[in-house]
Amino acid sequence: MPSTSLKPGKGKKIPSLVLGWAKESELNLTSKLYIFIDVISIMLNFFKLYLLVRFILFLALAILALAVARAFFDTTTY
Repeated sequence: MPSTSLKPGKGKKIPSLVLGWAKESELNLTSKLYIFIDVISIMLNFFKLYLLVRFILFLALAILALAVARAFFDTTTY
């Protein structure tokens, strides 16, 4: 009769990856590489979003500064 004890590296790998971070023994090198690539791509997406928001805020600040400068140096008499 075969043993039913779990050995490292054996068993179903997908459910543990779906449920969350799997144990070190359940992950082979390819799975670790794919998880690393996914994490890096998520970080890059957040970094691109941060750069876009920073650019929009800088643009709004520049427009506001231009409006204030035009109002400050307005020499027309009413």
